[in-house]
Amino acid sequence: MIYSKNQILAMYFNQVAYGGMAYGIEAAAEKYFGKQAQGLNLAEAALLAGLPQAPSRWSPHGAYPQTAKIRQTQVLNRMVDDHYITRQQAKKASKEVLAFAPRVDQIKAPHFVLYVKDFLAQRFGQAVLEKGGLHVYTTLDLDIQEMAEQAVKDNVQPIEKRYNLHNGAVLVTKPKTGEILAMVGSVDFWDLKNDGNVNLTTALRQPGSSIKPVTYSYALEHAGFTPSTILIDRPRTYCDEWKNCYTPVNYDGKFKGPVTLKKALAESRNLTAVEVLNKIGVDKLVEQARKMGIKTWNTPEKYGLSLTLGAAEVRMMDMAVVFGTIANMGQKKELTPIRKIVDSRGQVIQDIDKSPKLWAEVAKKAYAADPNAIEGGEPAISTFTSWQIIDILSDNYARAGEFGLNTPLRIKINKEDRKVFVKTGTSNDFKDNWTDGCSPDYCVIAWVGNNNGDPMYQVASGITGAAPIWNQVMTGVLQNTEAKEFPMPEGMIEVKVCAANGLLPCSGCPQIKKSWFVPGTEPTKKCYFPSPADCQAKKAQMEAEGKPAEEIVKALQNCPLETPKPSP
Repeated sequence: MIYSKNQILAMYFNQVAYGGMAYGIEAAAEKYFGKQAQGLNLAEAALLAGLPQAPSRWSPHGAYPQTAKIRQTQVLNRMVDDHYITRQQAKKASKEVLAFAPRVDQIKAPHFVLYVKDFLAQRFGQAVLEKGGLHVYTTLDLDIQEMAEQAVKDNVQPIEKRYNLHNGAVLVTKPKTGEILAMVGSVDFWDLKNDGNVNLTTALRQPGSSIKPVTYSYALEHAGFTPSTILIDRPRTYCDEWKNCYTPVNYDGKFKGPVTLKKALAESRNLTAVEVLNKIGVDKLVEQARKMGIKTWNTPEKYGLSLTLGAAEVRMMDMAVVFGTIANMGQKKELTPIRKIVDSRGQVIQDIDKSPKLWAEVAKKAYAADPNAIEGGEPAISTFTSWQIIDILSDNYARAGEFGLNTPLRIKINKEDRKVFVKTGTSNDFKDNWTDGCSPDYCVIAWVGNNNGDPMYQVASGITGAAPIWNQVMTGVLQNTEAKEFPMPEGMIEVKVCAANGLLPCSGCPQIKKSWFVPGTEPTKKCYFPSPADCQAKKAQMEAEGKPAEEIVKALQNCPLETPKPSP
């Protein structure tokens, strides 16, 4: 059905409560559909009719293009109520796939620009945004932005068909200030056919195992766990009072038996993470996640033990806050895209360098006493807990058993290892793949997947998916900087422990490692492994007694072949 220009104008002004339009109907028709207004069909006209009330929010070219369809449906329903169209016409129009005209006003960092525009509209209102004469200075670093855009293209396009992986996104932030330095929401913003204008950094996706540091941070800080606590990596089934049962599995399908907490987190063992959550409680994990920056876990009554494996959706923006909180030694800093705003009269209404501290009194006291605290931050976890998580997730040797030593999780600049902590994650059915990590000065959150939720192929741990993007971007931002360390909290104790059980080493310990402990939680008992001499004596005795070879091998299976060696 073709509507006249007057009918379309009626749709505009009767369906929305708006006192004026930023652009005319003809301009809108040309901008979004590349045609004159009288050539619009019902579906197209209804979409345009919903724009004037909040163009930044509802535009298919805006920060949240998926909401344009929601708004179109609202307009169609209103038109039915006002007897412009029938219910059947509305249903048909709502199902129509719209073909938008290519944007001719191409801009740099489009996802970031539209995010800022929506950010300002929500804070000041649409009228002030369009007519208020604001001068806005953003946090964007264009060099980092362009480098991040290239990294996403470099690592997604060559493997699209092989892995059924068609999109990627990356967010770069400065943890100490919360500044967003780069925001790449898709491989190609201008690829409207594949929803390239949808910003994945603000979309809801499952985080997979990248959420595990939140679980373990609570366990370390509040539940009596230490890096040397022994966890049992074994198959288990958990049933609730209604006999609904859950049987988690490890991504490699294997079980390692007794492992230390450090090894369990470093190697991302699923079964141990579920067992820890079972002990601390789902409600405690939800509480901890909110404190550290997750804003989307609003229905805790629906969550189960799979929450620690990333079953509940999050946003990349929130994960940047979570990892930034750890990088900031426990101080949470919300993200901001704005450095400074000056109004039309020249009055500064926001300045990131001069904003007053917005802390509670306890936070102010903590900042005054702790030189590592972040000005304007909010205490979320202790400095001790942050240091332990950083120590575990920056230990390349601790994760080597599962990931190997030379992987994209290792950052080397001029052949020198840089201090970064990093965690991968893959959601159920391989729909989302993450690599999240920080240096002392930068956090990089990388994601790959498909907008429509189609599963990827052979992307299991982040090494073949998001990790190459993360590595390229983190290497890029650190390329011309000096090596830095995370500040160690005063009082932390470094102890040599047996890697097998987390206890103090004995003479027969197969491998010795160093681990950091909060004072009073360090191990006090020694492990016990038979020495090579003990093993040889036992072997000789069993042979003298005529024991079968199979029995001797079994009895000596825990015997060391050589003296203990410290980790590299």
